[in-house]
Amino acid sequence: LTTLQADGFIERRTVHAGVGRPHHAYFTTAKVQELFACQCDDLALTLLQEVFLLEGQEKANLLLDRVGSRLAKKYSSSIRASALQERVKELAGTLNGNGVLTDALLHDNSIMLRTYNCPFHELASEHREICEMDTNMMRKVLGSDVNLSACMLDGHAGCTFVVAKQNGNVVD
Repeated sequence: LTTLQADGFIERRTVHAGVGRPHHAYFTTAKVQELFACQCDDLALTLLQEVFLLEGQEKANLLLDRVGSRLAKKYSSSIRASALQERVKELAGTLNGNGVLTDALLHDNSIMLRTYNCPFHELASEHREICEMDTNMMRKVLGSDVNLSACMLDGHAGCTFVVAKQNGNVVD
């Protein structure tokens, strides 16, 4: 941790949570995003900006929905489980295999998918519609409602996607 901190890849923050002493938490920095950045970000960002300018918001959103559907189709081929929690774990594994550092977590009877880097970071920082595209893609892959509850663009250490529950139980 000391080396990663000295090299500027992580930062230590003091966290005050409830009663008791504060503790330290480690968060990735923007330098980490550069490690995982796609070298085609400039081209993709410019293309997306042109679509918004030439076609308008509605058509650009339609395009992003179609792109999300294609990504969902690609990722769905690696999902085999029927139980939702296992499907989330399989999606996490698939995303990891594609360079997105991801964990599947069960917390307070909720299934969460947590990503620690964003393959679309530069695009999403300019167009938050990318975050919605990614969330919709996960909904299609998992066949369940998915909501983005924390986003690294808002200063969080990563993005947290909460998979819907029904009747107080985790959906399976």
